[in-house]
Amino acid sequence: MMKRHFHLSCQVAPFRNAANNVLNKGDGATTFLFPHPRDPVAFGRGALGLGLETLAGKVIVNLETLFPTLLPKAVAWAERVAADAAAKGRPLSECELQIASMVGVRCPERIRLCVLPQLPVPEDPQLAEAAQQLGLPHPNMRGLTLGYSILVREGHLSTRLLSHECRHVYQYEQAGGIASFLPQYLQSVLRDGYYNSSFEKDARAHEMENACPQLQ
Repeated sequence: MMKRHFHLSCQVAPFRNAANNVLNKGDGATTFLFPHPRDPVAFGRGALGLGLETLAGKVIVNLETLFPTLLPKAVAWAERVAADAAAKGRPLSECELQIASMVGVRCPERIRLCVLPQLPVPEDPQLAEAAQQLGLPHPNMRGLTLGYSILVREGHLSTRLLSHECRHVYQYEQAGGIASFLPQYLQSVLRDGYYNSSFEKDARAHEMENACPQLQ
């Protein structure tokens, strides 16, 4: 079974590629169709003003409308979680520092690794709904990278996962931080789907095996 990552970067269970749900209205706008997990009537007024409408039991997400609304919330959430993980996490070991350097990280000493029973998901209902539909932050994800903070779910730390997430740290460095990188990453996922995102392809290409004896 194929395993996937989201960083906002994370590793999650397989999910349907969002690109399979594209609806072309012919007006140049990109719209995605997702089955809604609740009764559309119950969803009701919560959709107003958010670029959402229902069609044949599905929620139509007009990304052109919704993206600018949710992006500031996503950045604020990511920066808050990153700061908390940096305060609670540990520096990388010598072996782990070598992995980070090998995948291109310029300042591996700034990375903090935080191992948690379960990784965080957005508390904001609108942001959580959008993330769920795209398969992004998910309770069962294994790794999440936010700037120099790497969060890993207990029992899943491995050379392969760490090298993948460290490559995402490199991507954050190249972009200039969370506020600069996150819009690029999310736009890539929206455009190409998670698995075909150029950032995910790059991280998978830098995955390593057995480079650190301390890790499985």
